[in-house]
Parts: sequence; structure tokens; C-alpha cells
Amino acid sequence: MTAVALDIADVHRDRQMQQRMRTGKYRITHELNEEWIDLQNNGPYVLNLQGRLLVCVRRLGNGANGYNVLRQALIRSNATIPMQPGDKVRIYTGEQPAERTRQTDPRIRRVLWLVQTNYLWVPEGHEVHLYFSEADMRQGKGLLSRFILR
Repeated sequence: MTAVALDIADVHRDRQMQQRMRTGKYRITHELNEEWIDLQNNGPYVLNLQGRLLVCVRRLGNGANGYNVLRQALIRSNATIPMQPGDKVRIYTGEQPAERTRQTDPRIRRVLWLVQTNYLWVPEGHEVHLYFSEADMRQGKGLLSRFILR
């Protein structure tokens, strides 16, 4: 079996996450959700992001192996989402803006948006997990990558 080297390189938290969750209003002062997740292909093979699952989890107790799944977001597209070796992709959660996203980081090759209902809203101290599929997560199969937000 070939090891997949798809890593969560960074997670950026939305500054207004708590207010958005409390009110249920996703657009506050006409600003879009600013949460994003960078994924990087650190392996030698082309990988497809289509169908991968991002999950916000909370660890159950100190030293416990279990997790409580808070929110999950499936990466969907009408076509494949290839990542060449070394590519980094930024995935924004929330609503896609009307105007094109400006990308200033030259290391980011592509920007994707998840559908409106897929907000991860990762609080500090929680983890983001990346699974090959929802079935893998449910069956407790190994995750592709993990990122702890501190």
C-alpha cells in the first residue's frame, strides 16, 4: 500500500466565529467567513481532493483515543481536483464571494470554496482531521492528516 502524503499545512481561524455561531448569521457586517485550511501534497504522486473529508473534532479527555466530531465538510466538485507533488491548495469554508478571491501567497496554487453549509469553525485547542472518505471516518480507519489549532 502506498502512503499518501496529503498534509494539513495551516488553519486560519475566522475572527468572528463565535459571534456567527451564536447568532446563526453567517454574514456579519457584510464580511464573509475568513476561515481557511491549506492542504499540501508532500508526496511523489498526483492526488485527487475530490471526495476527501475535513472534520473538526474535540479530543475526549486527557490521553483518550476517542474524538467527538463537531462539524464535517466534504470536498465536492463536478470534476477531479488534482494536486501535483508539492502543490498547496487553500480551501475556504463558507460562502463563495461574488468577486474572485485574490491570492497573495505565491505558494498557493489553487483556491477552493466549500458549499455554504460547510463551516468547520475550529476553536482553539481542537483538531482538524482529513480523511480519505466519510466511510473511512465512520469505520475508524486511519486519517490522512491532523492539525491541532493552538
